[in-house]
Amino acid sequence: MIKNQKGKCFADKGYIGKDIFKALWHKGLHLITGIRKNMKSHLMPYIDKVLLRKRFIIETVFGILKTDMNLDHTRHRSPLNALMHIMATLLAYSYKSNKPKIKAFYSFLNHYSG
Repeated sequence: MIKNQKGKCFADKGYIGKDIFKALWHKGLHLITGIRKNMKSHLMPYIDKVLLRKRFIIETVFGILKTDMNLDHTRHRSPLNALMHIMATLLAYSYKSNKPKIKAFYSFLNHYSG
C-alpha cells in the first residue's frame, strides 16, 4: 500500500519493526508510531506528536463510515458501483450533524508565529 510513497506515515504500534522502519526510511517514508514498553524512546518533532494524538479521531471516522454508513459492503458487481457506494457514503457522512472534529492547527500556528 505504501510502495511508492514518500513523506510521513502514521501507523499502529503493532507495525513497528527495526527492519521495516529502516527499509521505509531509506525509501523516504518516515514511519510515525507510538512507543511500546519494550522499545527505546526517541525524540519526535512536536508536530508529529500532535498528529499522532489526533489519529484516534480518524479511526473513529472510519468506524462510523464502516458501521453506521455501511461502507464495509463488499458484494458490488462492478467497480463503478463500488465507487458510487463510496461516494454516496461520504456524501451522507458530510450531512451528518454530530461528526467528530479535529481542531485545526490554528492555535499551534499562532503559538509559533508570534
